[in-house]
Amino acid sequence: MSSGYQRELLYQREDGSFSAFGDDDPSGSTWLSAFVLRCFLEADPYIDIDQNVLHRTYTWLKGHQKSSGEFWEPGRVIHSELQGGNKSPLTLTAYIVTSLLGYKKYQVFNL
Repeated sequence: MSSGYQRELLYQREDGSFSAFGDDDPSGSTWLSAFVLRCFLEADPYIDIDQNVLHRTYTWLKGHQKSSGEFWEPGRVIHSELQGGNKSPLTLTAYIVTSLLGYKKYQVFNL
């Protein structure tokens, strides 16, 4: 788990987002960033996860929410089948919101 965590950090961009090619991509992916945030939260009871990594990803995701509440995808997702094949803004928003809520719940339990 620790080596996978360290490998995944190679894909975190300077702005806190994640993308398939790190800073070589023009933008991070909201879907991939939410996926990584969720995975890191689930791994935290078992390995040491840098709290700054979690916070930076959470903050970046929050910055990609429209005034309507919807999230948008500025990046690219190479394996879109991982998204269930549905590219609807509604499903993307629901997925991201559940990751963000997981982070908020995590914060409460780890004070």
